[in-house]
Amino acid sequence: MEDKRVGTLIGGKWRVDSLLGAGSMASVYAITHRNGSRAAIKILHETLADDVDICERFLGEGYLTNQVKSQGILTVFDDGMTDDGCPFLVMDLLMGSTLEDYRTAKGGKLPLREVVDIGDKILDTLSAVHSAGITHRDLKPQNVFLTDDGGLKVLDFGVARLHEDRRSQSKLSMVGVVL
Repeated sequence: MEDKRVGTLIGGKWRVDSLLGAGSMASVYAITHRNGSRAAIKILHETLADDVDICERFLGEGYLTNQVKSQGILTVFDDGMTDDGCPFLVMDLLMGSTLEDYRTAKGGKLPLREVVDIGDKILDTLSAVHSAGITHRDLKPQNVFLTDDGGLKVLDFGVARLHEDRRSQSKLSMVGVVL
């Protein structure tokens, strides 16, 4: 997969190395900071960047995940706008595969012991998510990432919902909206 952003500089400090994947709303790239640090960047598609509500919801995903204190959640440590006006989130660069890709590579079935271990990690992560007053609302094998070092990350909080009692504390108008 090649893309026009590969080889460009974002925010004057992040060099785009390669396209990792693209979805209906955004693309994710491997990037390198000018200090040599590696990360991933999720950039909203240009065709959606003119919609203020979509941009707010996109950036809100990063702010929402940072409210969760768990090793099972990506850390978003930078955000901003590209030179062409697309919002972005900079986050951990993960090495591994989604649970769906892993299951498929193993012939469609996983051993019970492994399923229990993965399920336990997912439940630990969701416990932290719920303790932060958030409901994920899109948990599926494609949104669970198994890292090469044996860890697990729950991804994609794009349709997550902040619980009623926490909504009034949030500065994000998108939080709690049913999509």
